[in-house]
Amino acid sequence: VVMDKIPTNNVWAPEIFYDDTRRQFMVVFSSCIDPDSRTAADLQGTNGCHRSYYVTTKDFKTFSETKKFYDPGFNSIDAFVLKNGKNNYVTIIKDNRKPGYSDLFCAFSDDPEGPYAPLADPNAYSDPSIAPGTNPGDSLKLQGHFGPEYCEGPCAVKIGDEWYIYYDVYRQTRYGAVRTKAP
Repeated sequence: VVMDKIPTNNVWAPEIFYDDTRRQFMVVFSSCIDPDSRTAADLQGTNGCHRSYYVTTKDFKTFSETKKFYDPGFNSIDAFVLKNGKNNYVTIIKDNRKPGYSDLFCAFSDDPEGPYAPLADPNAYSDPSIAPGTNPGDSLKLQGHFGPEYCEGPCAVKIGDEWYIYYDVYRQTRYGAVRTKAP
């Protein structure tokens, strides 16, 4: 039902985010886009063309119309939304272009429903390859891509003043994590 007005052949990877300002839930999910709307970047990979969409609900009985959540202009899936502070939201999402990408990146907004965009200053943060527990003062370069190639399914939890981002490194049959201080 969520994609009944948008041509697609799948709906998957749902994530739920509670918007405490509007007092409603967002259900963010991935779905194939209409082949007629594919970009040149979509055609570079071998894994179809997906984008993230969302609906809102207060009761899980009635839902809003489906809207596009975030469109970076290329195949992307597995959006995870987190609130970093008042008017400060982050989505962690998989760049699903293959081969050569298939890793995670972040985009930012002042509203959980977007629009989301990368940070203007890509040098605002340090090296993204920090393993938890290795360098307590270091932070993740949230602007760029992070995680190893072929990782997906991000989830984040805040511990103290740091965010731990967990993900599935599916080709290596293991999980991974990185840590960052909030920007």
